[in-house]
Amino acid sequence: MLVICAACALPGLSANEQTVRLTEVSANADLTAAGRKIPKPASGQPVYYVPVILGWHEEGALVAGEEPPKRAAVLREIGQALAKQGYVLQALRPDANTTVPSLIITVEWGYINPVITHEGAMSQTTRDGGTMAVEGMRDDPTQRESTYLNQRDMVSIVAGSAIQRQAHFTEADWQKLNEAFAEDRYYIIVSAYDFAASLKGEHVLLWRTRMSTPRQGVWMRDIVPALVAGGSALFGRETDVPEWREFRVRDGTIKLGPLEIKDGDVRPEEMKPAPEKKP
Repeated sequence: MLVICAACALPGLSANEQTVRLTEVSANADLTAAGRKIPKPASGQPVYYVPVILGWHEEGALVAGEEPPKRAAVLREIGQALAKQGYVLQALRPDANTTVPSLIITVEWGYINPVITHEGAMSQTTRDGGTMAVEGMRDDPTQRESTYLNQRDMVSIVAGSAIQRQAHFTEADWQKLNEAFAEDRYYIIVSAYDFAASLKGEHVLLWRTRMSTPRQGVWMRDIVPALVAGGSALFGRETDVPEWREFRVRDGTIKLGPLEIKDGDVRPEEMKPAPEKKP
């Protein structure tokens, strides 16, 4: 039998077929009472900060083969997004040596997977067809309980303090939230603290923005730009409900090489037509 290159197994693909992947980013932002009192960045009046990098975190079931994105790549995306919103590194300030910044901005990223345990009696069958469940509990789904051990963390990543403003949620919002709470998710969290208060040993949170997206089908290194783009406009602001936006992950190109005929049960020379017989 002849084995022909993958081109025949992929009908409809051209030599340069474009492949597009999309990811849906959820973003939410909290603004504290102290945060409402501080000046916001304005044209010609940036707000200066010093960064504190909290780095990569993992929560929930570990995933084999997971590769964290490069630290420099994450910080570059975040730094550029902050600058566009008027938040500038203190080190870039012309009079940096004689002034103090307004903010400390922390950055952390990673993944969070829901941790769910199931308890109770369902159909505890034995090899001989019997059951170990007591009468009245056999095959009763109400006797099984599921416990979300890190549900609070999942809710915080996806909804933030907006979960306390449920009157703003539509039925579609609830459907999205419930699906997101049960998904493995990548996230980035950017938080701002009062620099002056830190000199007194106080940690005064001013604002916090969270961006997350489902882990299924992507690696975090591929979706860092999408995560940042999904939440950067919310730096220093507050959301009544989480915002959902869809982003392109990566443009790929499938390149098909020349067709090849590989050896099988029949060799090419054996395929030559037999000479015609003369009458």
